[in-house]
Amino acid sequence: MNPALHRIAWTVVAARLAAPAAADEPVDRDAWQTIGRAWFRAGDGPLRGAEPPAEYADCGRCHARIAAEWRGSLHGNAWSDPLFQVSYRREPEPFCRSCHAPLSPEREPSGAAARDGISCAVCHVRGGEIYGSRARARDPAGHAVQASKDLANPGFCGGCHQFGFFVLPERRGVARFEGPYVQQATFAEWADSRQAKLGLRCHDCHMPPQRADGGEPWRSHAFPGADSDLLLQAVQVQAQAHATAEGTQVEFTVTNRAGHAYPTGDLFRRALLEVRPTGTPNGDAELRQYLFTRVFIRATGASPTHGPWTSNRIADDTRLQAGETRRLTWLLPRTERIQWVLWDDKMPTPDPRQTAPSSPTRRRALARGEIAVQ
Repeated sequence: MNPALHRIAWTVVAARLAAPAAADEPVDRDAWQTIGRAWFRAGDGPLRGAEPPAEYADCGRCHARIAAEWRGSLHGNAWSDPLFQVSYRREPEPFCRSCHAPLSPEREPSGAAARDGISCAVCHVRGGEIYGSRARARDPAGHAVQASKDLANPGFCGGCHQFGFFVLPERRGVARFEGPYVQQATFAEWADSRQAKLGLRCHDCHMPPQRADGGEPWRSHAFPGADSDLLLQAVQVQAQAHATAEGTQVEFTVTNRAGHAYPTGDLFRRALLEVRPTGTPNGDAELRQYLFTRVFIRATGASPTHGPWTSNRIADDTRLQAGETRRLTWLLPRTERIQWVLWDDKMPTPDPRQTAPSSPTRRRALARGEIAVQ
């Protein structure tokens, strides 16, 4: 990912957050349903509207720069992502296919539908018409674009990034359906944030404006997110340590500047803060850890139309919500220095508390440091 892209995104957001507080702007908290679900059906089926014909499969012939950004993005690799494939092979549910390869007409995605994942047509084509945030008349070198303000609304993103667990009905002949317990709530997290009240949208961080050589501007389609260095600017860690009569008092302040919870999204993500004294006799035995994560348990319920069912729900949530600052303290043995690291992890199971044998499938150090004891 291009570091300049992350700087552009965060410059826009930081300037707005640093501005004097204004009156709260109304936030449409239902837009993920009224707008998002009008375009996307989440996990219970493919896209709403007619599937785009084959001629929309090669937008990159004319939009090469945007296509290149998209090809390296999480959207472009939504189906082929190795971690998703491991999870999907364990639970090959239809709603997984509908979200990660929404243009596939088959039970098992293949060809362009699998290769392209969430392609250009998924967001921009319905019923044979091409949509964008601005209208454009057809010219000899291109095609017409129909304007839809929906594409610039966070609710459009919420159509895929806000959904509940799909429940298992106990009554024969009843198909799986979306239950009341939230599995991903990134849109709702944003709606509760200061960013939402200031009018900052998903697009401001994840589709920052671009311009090259004085040409026509466009919005990045690299969709920087959990896989990018955008997190390095969104999560801040401050630490200090003081010698006391009992040992070493360590204080950490962790701040989430993102417009949604950290971590957000799928249930396999967690953050882990590890703190340890250096040069002490017990070494790693003095390690301290704090998990930013969700823990899920089984849940049951009953629907007036579908009967009893079984699902999952959140039992505990220690993540940082949008704009939250959390202070953590530990008493460690006497030492001269403290080392710490904040890990951003992808776990192989939905219960991130597990360690061995469920060690992270993918891990990166989001921040790390060493501090002298005062």
